[in-house]
Amino acid sequence: MSGSLLDRKIESELAEGKRGWFSAFRQSRAFRTFVRDRAAVVALGVIAIYISVAVLIIGAQLVNAISGGRLSDTFIVKELSMERATERVGPDSMPGFFEQASPGKKIAQAEFYLTDIGRALQRTDPTSALEAVAVAERTVADLPVDQLRTLYAEAADQLELVDQLYLDLEILREDLAYARDDLELAETDEEAEELRAEIEELTADMPGAEADLFAAIEKLQADLDAVLPRPDGFDGFMYDMRLLLGTDSQGRSILWRAVYSIRVATQVGLVSAIIAVVVGAFLGSMAGFFGGWVDHAIVWLYSTLSSVPYIVLLTVVAFVFGSMEVTVPFTDGVKVHQTLIPMYVAFGVTFWIAPCRQIRGEALKIRSLDYVQSATALGAGRFYIMRKHIIPNVLFLVFINFSLIFIGAIKSEVILSFLGIGVQGQPSWGVMISESRGEVLKQFFWQIGAATAFMFGLVLAFNVFSDALQDAFDPKHAR
Repeated sequence: MSGSLLDRKIESELAEGKRGWFSAFRQSRAFRTFVRDRAAVVALGVIAIYISVAVLIIGAQLVNAISGGRLSDTFIVKELSMERATERVGPDSMPGFFEQASPGKKIAQAEFYLTDIGRALQRTDPTSALEAVAVAERTVADLPVDQLRTLYAEAADQLELVDQLYLDLEILREDLAYARDDLELAETDEEAEELRAEIEELTADMPGAEADLFAAIEKLQADLDAVLPRPDGFDGFMYDMRLLLGTDSQGRSILWRAVYSIRVATQVGLVSAIIAVVVGAFLGSMAGFFGGWVDHAIVWLYSTLSSVPYIVLLTVVAFVFGSMEVTVPFTDGVKVHQTLIPMYVAFGVTFWIAPCRQIRGEALKIRSLDYVQSATALGAGRFYIMRKHIIPNVLFLVFINFSLIFIGAIKSEVILSFLGIGVQGQPSWGVMISESRGEVLKQFFWQIGAATAFMFGLVLAFNVFSDALQDAFDPKHAR
């Protein structure tokens, strides 16, 4: 019986060994602790969506570059290109979620479209000029030029009528406001009675003036749609998606710019975090395990760098690399400051300090443990001990710091881009927030709101994920 039990135990151990590292990981305490945290699993799903979008954008650009631009007109490559994120798709500062713009804004939007059409009709070759009048999927109606001229004239006349009605309504509102102010300052009962009668008359005229204006605007929209019809089918769906979050001050799709910025944020966070944790883990392990002059040199280095204010150091490094006129190899003359390299260097120089400090402290504790002392007594080399005992036991700090640095890099990119020394020549959440300063003063919050919401989703997911990682992998947080 005992022999049978022993045989079964041996078979069980052999079967467990055949399962491999993945099965062993699934059976580990860290994995079980992580999957029990539902918030962490949801956060991991959100992170996976962001990273998938970034991978799609980068992959589409790489495929297009490898093909020599032959695939630039395919749907995926075209929709995920930077050109798509920076093209004009409508008038300036359109509100999102199909929110109705104010009458004044509707008039300005109609004037925007009709101005381009009018200029095209005045060209010597109006047919070719009208073909170039396209805003995303919205193009001029496929009609004879003479018929288009007639429709344009009707829309232009309607625009003049709407302008006049809007001006009359504004004058009516001003007169009503002045009459109410004068009523408060009236000195006699007769004067107050006359002002009340005037206010009643103006108030009675207001609904009719507003109704006339709204009816005229609807007629203007119909006349404009006859010249520049809205697309239908799949093109109409894509056009509506571009306008889902409105347009910025240059008529670019806020949604497309926010989605494209996922690529910049993910790329900056990923590369910066890898550089920081690799450098920090290597130097921290060296300092904690070897001690002596190695420890003193590394401690002096990160103490010196950490004594400089964080944002100042980031700004100086980004500014130095941003002002370089050096071209990047294997590109068509692209300057260094036009790429994300200054961001990588700036964050890599500063963000390695925190993981280096933590891993150094952990390495100092580990090297004094009995099994490390035993390995040393048995003649194991220092690099062997560090590879077998030190680094594996500080990996949880590497994982945690990776997620924290990822978050810090994204937020720092936003700060530097807001100051004008961050990402250059391409959309990013920091660039969007910087460009929205003038819009906020005009009570237009769609661009800053979209950039903040996208960044908030990713940062919150990584915060939850990093807390779950610490609970799962740090033995001191075992539950």
